[in-house]
Amino acid sequence: MRPVIAATSTHSTPDTRIVGLRPPKPLVDAWKAHGALIEQERSPTGGVERAVTVFLAGAECPFTCSFCDLWRYTLDGPTPAGALPIQLARVLQEIEPPLPTRLKLYNASNFFDRRAVPQQDVPRLAELARPFAAITVESHASTIGPMTLEFRALLSGRLEVAVGLETIHPIAIEHLNKRLELSRFDQAADFLARHQIDLRAFVLLGAPYVPAGEMVEWTTRAVEYAAARGATRIAIIPVRGGKRQRRARATPAPWRIRSTHAGTIGVRTRGVPRDQIGCRDRGSLGWRTPARL
Repeated sequence: MRPVIAATSTHSTPDTRIVGLRPPKPLVDAWKAHGALIEQERSPTGGVERAVTVFLAGAECPFTCSFCDLWRYTLDGPTPAGALPIQLARVLQEIEPPLPTRLKLYNASNFFDRRAVPQQDVPRLAELARPFAAITVESHASTIGPMTLEFRALLSGRLEVAVGLETIHPIAIEHLNKRLELSRFDQAADFLARHQIDLRAFVLLGAPYVPAGEMVEWTTRAVEYAAARGATRIAIIPVRGGKRQRRARATPAPWRIRSTHAGTIGVRTRGVPRDQIGCRDRGSLGWRTPARL
């Protein structure tokens, strides 16, 4: 079994500086999901499918990325055992039939980190996911491994793992503080492909430290990079924020059960079908300027 992920911070690390700029964390109820979103999006085969995304409340991600403020929707400590299945069951009860084809479980952290998703909850989560033909979870590339296969074995539907590639810009990679080398992304992508697990990649449009005039070009390169490594879907996420944004917003996320239609973005893809590239704003992204980090 893989050990629980730990992030080490000292007064000299980027983690400490990033955390020091954060406002107080809003109160998060460990037994209540933030909400859910029902939408239509592109399927891996190029069609359109209905999907429900459930925004779960759980432990904070140990990777202190400079561009991300999803920490606002997480707990200070580990996710209590039993909390996630209760959250998911309550949300699913509110969905009117017919159920969507895909269930996406987004916990603002890493599904394959047992601090965020307790081992004893995994079988029940898989049981709740049985009515769905496809299941998507999100996790850092470094967490993909044996636990991924354990979860897939419990599912009746096909598993997809969403991984944040974000950018391949060499300077931006270093300053995002994501602790993700491209070689590690490649290893995770290869692992998923060898075990017939789909890969969805997140790519940032306007990543910090990428010059504004090169923004689209580097986004396109990242899309090509992910597609070349087997990503069946690539979500392009516009990064919001600017020089005056000193602190991330502290307003709770207004997520509810509602329907929307996924759009697409027309960037140059050099062979990547445009309808396979979703344009998605994950709803709460924000980043601070280099001078403030």
